[in-house]
Amino acid sequence: GQRVAVEIIGHGRACTTCWYCRQGQFKLCTNMAPPEGGGFAEFMKRKAIGCYRVPDSMSWEEAALVEPLAVSIHGVRRGDMKGGEVVAVLGSGTIGLTAIAAAKALGAEKVFATARYEQQATLAKQLGADGVLPDDGPAFWETIADATDGRGADVTIETVGGYQSATMHQAVTVTRDQGRIVVIGGFRRPFEFNFLTPMISEQSIIFSSCYAVLEGRHDYELAIDMIASGKAPIEQMVTHTYGLDQIQQGFETSYDKSTGAVKVQILQ
Repeated sequence: GQRVAVEIIGHGRACTTCWYCRQGQFKLCTNMAPPEGGGFAEFMKRKAIGCYRVPDSMSWEEAALVEPLAVSIHGVRRGDMKGGEVVAVLGSGTIGLTAIAAAKALGAEKVFATARYEQQATLAKQLGADGVLPDDGPAFWETIADATDGRGADVTIETVGGYQSATMHQAVTVTRDQGRIVVIGGFRRPFEFNFLTPMISEQSIIFSSCYAVLEGRHDYELAIDMIASGKAPIEQMVTHTYGLDQIQQGFETSYDKSTGAVKVQILQ
């Protein structure tokens, strides 16, 4: 059969006829089919419309990275990033790293990122980050300020989420007046946030979830093109691979950053 990357959130389960589907926003379908099982199995069932053909030259390891790259491409596009702009990426996990690659491939002049672990910082630089700084302290803002005559980033992409508001406050700090903040990270509990500062600065806060069709092309299509062309060489993110019968070890490795793990894949 054909080798495909599977759109796991929307298109493969969408009705294709509701208002959102007609706009290409399949994940917002109002008649979504129920889940039918995920990828930790030898076989899974999906509609053909949720499958995107990948070239024979693309390895399975690369094809499995289409999904996270599509998430980041969607965020960059939602932020209306224009060629020549300066982008800040908060966090260098899987989505942060793919956001660096996506921003560069889509024309960012400079990309600056934060990273907590050494292996993340190394990969961020390899994927095109012009500067990688610790995720705490003033150095990140100072670096961006130096590169922008004190203005700040045109677009900031928040990929951390979690249980506190620190990265949202950081995003407001490093983004220029009238800049755009794109929130991809999933926040797991309510927190206090002072909207006065971004309001006075006329910053836009934009939420981005998964992927969709924008300007006539699905984010998966762009992701496949970027990987196949070498514009997004993200296969180097894969630090560990395990078989389906080793899945528990794979999760343990992923959680233990002392292993050097960044992206752990389960291959069958």
